[in-house]
Amino acid sequence: MNLHELSAGSRYFEGAINLGLLVKEDTALLVDSGLDEFSAKKVTKVLNENNIVLAGVILTHAHADHTGGAAFLRDRWQVPVMASPLEKPYIENPQFEPFYLFGGSQPLKELENKFLKAPACPVDISLYPGRHDILGFPLEIVALPGHSPGQIGLIYETTFYTADALFSPEILTKHGIPYFVDISASLQTMDYLASCAKPHYCFVPAHGSATSKISELVSANKKYLDEIQTLILSALSTPLPTISLLSLVCREKGLAITNAGQYYLNKAALKSFLSYLANSNKIKAIINNNILLWTR
Repeated sequence: MNLHELSAGSRYFEGAINLGLLVKEDTALLVDSGLDEFSAKKVTKVLNENNIVLAGVILTHAHADHTGGAAFLRDRWQVPVMASPLEKPYIENPQFEPFYLFGGSQPLKELENKFLKAPACPVDISLYPGRHDILGFPLEIVALPGHSPGQIGLIYETTFYTADALFSPEILTKHGIPYFVDISASLQTMDYLASCAKPHYCFVPAHGSATSKISELVSANKKYLDEIQTLILSALSTPLPTISLLSLVCREKGLAITNAGQYYLNKAALKSFLSYLANSNKIKAIINNNILLWTR
């Protein structure tokens, strides 16, 4: 876990999930907490080595890979955990994630793993968009919905921590169907991020390298989303059920699903594209022999 310095007070831990670190004198705020207690212990080790005291943890959204270390850090450092009010219930009740991925029923035990169900963690402070002084740190909280309903990012000094609002091209290719719960909101968020481009700004996505070329990253993400929509529309020359579309899109994107967790994540991601296309009047759902089919 390498710690990179972007400006006087803006840093980030580079890893599978990038974690932001805002530093002021000898105190810091952490942006996201990593997948598990192991990640949180590595952060603690680096902070101790640099004589930095953790003042609080900001969680950008409730997914387990961003919140898994929060409970450990809250207890270890006796600090507040902060998140948006829409993400707060899911962080405090992490069983909701496998529950909704399984369609609102008691999920398979296979879905109750650390990748989909983090340890529960109280959220002490609710964060709202706007400029704030948070525990002595002047920063701006920004709403970035799309990947999750209440996802936030933040701007500190000249660094914009963008959470999972967009992904590096490598991550898009790796996962096949990017996980966005609301395609319309995601596209609006991406357009907003492109409008924030400034020569001296650095943007730190949670998955991928920090970059000053946010417009290029936005273009890559929008292009990938367009490709998936085109795949769906091309496949619907005849009506198909969701499961057939999932198989087709995964095959075309070179993704081989190997477990139930991966299946339900990708199915949920695909359904966000289907609802977006249906709400845009490009496709519609019909029922035939008690099976829901999609058609143009």
